[in-house]
Amino acid sequence: MGKLYLLGDLASNFVEVIKPFIVDSGGENAKIAFLIAGGNGWESHIKNYINPLKENGINNISVIVPNENSFTISDEDYHKIKDATGIFVGGGNTANYQKIYCNHKTSKILIEKYNKGIPYAGLSAGAMILAESFLNDESNNNVLNGLGILSNFFIIPHFIEQNGFKSVIDNFEKTNNNFGLGLNNSSCLEIFNENSYKVLGSSPCFVFKRKVENYEFQIYHSDSSFKIEV
Repeated sequence: MGKLYLLGDLASNFVEVIKPFIVDSGGENAKIAFLIAGGNGWESHIKNYINPLKENGINNISVIVPNENSFTISDEDYHKIKDATGIFVGGGNTANYQKIYCNHKTSKILIEKYNKGIPYAGLSAGAMILAESFLNDESNNNVLNGLGILSNFFIIPHFIEQNGFKSVIDNFEKTNNNFGLGLNNSSCLEIFNENSYKVLGSSPCFVFKRKVENYEFQIYHSDSSFKIEV
């Protein structure tokens, strides 16, 4: 199994919190597949992701975007994903990311990469689609199927910034997940060995557990390490 890196947003500490992912991907020799959803003006925003990677010595970066006006990617891009030593999935419209990267063909490749030890970093929507099922963050009603790599969890990015507590009950009521993770914009959570967690970012992470009638939660601050038995 690979390691997972969950980021709440593209915050000012991105260049620092992404370092462990880069090391796990091969350091300066890493080949990063950077998966995004495209859309209007994506070329002008991609540098905000790419420049911090380059500052960390990474030059082999393949930006994966869907074919124009579609939710499919090219055969060439599939090859780049298969060849990558690290997978990074960006943020944006979560429903679009689900259509592009959680379909059978693409999800199979991403899951195989993770099972072979390739690290996966997901930012906002890229973190949300790791779940087996999750709520569409546009409507909070529509339940979508994710990659299922992080099973029995939902992920809520921008947690404090967007009053994520109001979404916790909805997630427990409308999905079968028994646990949840709340990530603030500056949060970064490393997950390894499937049940070991470490907070890397400067902002805390929230862990939620379903109870019979409600839920309980704990807050873990920077540099905290903990385990969750699912």
